[in-house]
Amino acid sequence: MIAATLACIATVLIEEMFLRRSRLRLLDNGDRDGETLSPALQTRIEVFRKRYRFIRVVQFVAFGLVWALAGEAVGGAFLVSPLGQITTALLLLQLIRILGRRVVRSWLLLTVTAAQQTLHALLVILLYTRGGGHDAGGKAGILYGFFITAATVAAAVAGSSSVVYHFRRSSLGLRAFGEEPPPLVASEKIARRALIMASILLISAQLCGMAGLVQSDDPVTIPLAIPAAALLPCLAALMIFRSDRRFHHPAGMVLALLPYPLLMVSILLGLTSAGF
Repeated sequence: MIAATLACIATVLIEEMFLRRSRLRLLDNGDRDGETLSPALQTRIEVFRKRYRFIRVVQFVAFGLVWALAGEAVGGAFLVSPLGQITTALLLLQLIRILGRRVVRSWLLLTVTAAQQTLHALLVILLYTRGGGHDAGGKAGILYGFFITAATVAAAVAGSSSVVYHFRRSSLGLRAFGEEPPPLVASEKIARRALIMASILLISAQLCGMAGLVQSDDPVTIPLAIPAAALLPCLAALMIFRSDRRFHHPAGMVLALLPYPLLMVSILLGLTSAGF
């Protein structure tokens, strides 16, 4: 498990180094007219794509192996245990990065997401060494865990967009990443959409938590407090985006940072592992 997780980190780092060292990464565009390129350059682009596909295949194997081993460690309780939730979020972030190369087209955003993946992978190792077994839980607990995990991924996207936004406003942004960051409005758009999705998921988690507590007659209200606490900065940021007619929304982008660490800490402490 530890070796597979380290392999995940290694493949993410190799991918980022490969893309940043290659001068052809911006030419990896299926919409580009190949007739305008010289035969030599077309050959180099094809070699680039083959190497990149190989890295992706290795990534799929590593991430799939980690997810499978985590499932074995938690007895299939992917959504109601800290190890399962962190590992599932890690896998979902990988899917976002894969789709993001074609959809988001923000290399800086995906680089920040890669850093988040590295953090998740390190936490997988930490949780695995502590032991990750957990009861399967009821239907309400499984749905609650699913919505919390998905909300964490959405909050991660909002948080990474906020990081990119503040790098864009800072003079360090260009020097740190060696490229022109995307426009501020692009980061705000991604953050706004991610916060809307996170809000929907957190409200769904709240409803599942209420249903689970009613069924189990459990007076503990932690499963209700976690999504409610993460929902507050999401709604506050969305209100700022809606009410402030200025071009930029620094306060909203600061609030967009908050749900992700709050949910991550809650998962690590086992507060979101509702077994009802």
